[in-house]
Amino acid sequence: MKIAIIGGGLAGLSLAILLSRQDFEVLLFEAGEYPRHKVCGEYISNESKPFLQALGFPFEQYTIPEIRQFRLTHYLGYQAQTKLQKGGFGISRYALDNELYKIALAQGVQIFTQTRVQNVEKQDNKLHLQTLDQQNFEADLVVGAYGRVSNFERGEARAKAQLQPFIGVKYHIEADLPADHIEIHTFRGGYCGISQVETGKFCLCYLTQNNRVKDFKGDLPAFEAHILGENPYLKRHLAQPKVMEGVTTSQFYFGIKPATQPHILTLGDASGFIPPITGNGMSLAFRASAELYKLVLAYKEHQSFEILQKAHQHYIKTYLHHRISQGVFLQNLLFRENRLFQTLMMKSFQYVPFALQMMTRKAVGKDIIVGSL
Repeated sequence: MKIAIIGGGLAGLSLAILLSRQDFEVLLFEAGEYPRHKVCGEYISNESKPFLQALGFPFEQYTIPEIRQFRLTHYLGYQAQTKLQKGGFGISRYALDNELYKIALAQGVQIFTQTRVQNVEKQDNKLHLQTLDQQNFEADLVVGAYGRVSNFERGEARAKAQLQPFIGVKYHIEADLPADHIEIHTFRGGYCGISQVETGKFCLCYLTQNNRVKDFKGDLPAFEAHILGENPYLKRHLAQPKVMEGVTTSQFYFGIKPATQPHILTLGDASGFIPPITGNGMSLAFRASAELYKLVLAYKEHQSFEILQKAHQHYIKTYLHHRISQGVFLQNLLFRENRLFQTLMMKSFQYVPFALQMMTRKAVGKDIIVGSL
């Protein structure tokens, strides 16, 4: 059975590796190249560690910081700290995506980089893919792991999803934080995460509403100085030397995305996007791959496509929807600009540590276990 995966991010690469080990013929199409930097908080919950180990990620080749402590600061000057029950680790997308790419190649996955699929049509019980450069391919199943924005989304579906646009910015910086700490610093209209990655440097990644940056005519340094710098804890980090120029991305819209292509099984961010406040966007990508992998194995045993599609949509509408809804709830707590509300919230986190622990627990799921590979 031949499976085409459109998109070579974490979800697409993970699924390609899993399926190739079960003797599927896997074609993967990626519009970019490897390795590359991507806007990402670069913190992964330990719920993903068993999954990455099963994929064969070479943890032993990297000095990966184990992250156990969480600190939340507020632009009004408050801070609160707690221990992360499950914890996590830090690794750059530059290293993570590239290692998964190499594993996929070693497993026999046919990977076409700098190749953009522009059309998928069903003909004679086969799916036919055409790329932007007019290459043609055939597959039995097509999985869309093409991220948040794609030419496969119809305009009306995209308009419904794009309710409140955001922009993300990432740097790597020098910092004097402990290696086992992750911090989230709030500012008006957004928040910023800081944690260490495998290079010993720190990922500083922030999310804000597009209209906030427009007020500064797109001048990010000015925006960072005037808005992010209102948080005294964050201001100190912004003054640290940057060891990597900023990477930006836009078109952030949170929630479940409507399925608009009946022949494409969406995966990862193409199914739904979770606010980065949870620190679990990457874990959800891995979990989605593990779940779809199990469904495709069942489909191979003469199950109908309709049953596969229904089971896949059930996962999206139940588990994924629940996790994203929790993430949106947590993010909205930080975005409320009522001074009294924010003061009471931060004082609660300060003097009732269990409240902050409960918030961090809401962002974490159970370990991702695929079984024997």
